[in-house]
Amino acid sequence: TPVEKTIADIYADVLGLDHAGLDDDFFTLGGDSLIATRVATRLQLALGREVPVRYLFEAPTVAGLAEHLDQHRSGPARPVLGPRVRPERVPLSFAQSRLWFLNRFEGGVA
Repeated sequence: TPVEKTIADIYADVLGLDHAGLDDDFFTLGGDSLIATRVATRLQLALGREVPVRYLFEAPTVAGLAEHLDQHRSGPARPVLGPRVRPERVPLSFAQSRLWFLNRFEGGVA
């Protein structure tokens, strides 16, 4: 299927292999938890939907992951983050406000 082909291509590309088959296990091919995050991100971009990393642990083969994605219809992927206009004055976080207050309260130097 197109989803299986996409998964196999991404497995092969991320793991530096020529190809990956339907029954190839991601972790047997040399994948680990850090590489799994890259695969999940690439799958989200390619498929346009959420692909949690845990799916790779629950169904590590190409065919198994495709079936798992079919059974667990998640929503669309989150939009890609992009640059934003920086405000002239950046507001303090709660932690920074607390530290500023404690410094003033205890008579610290400005």
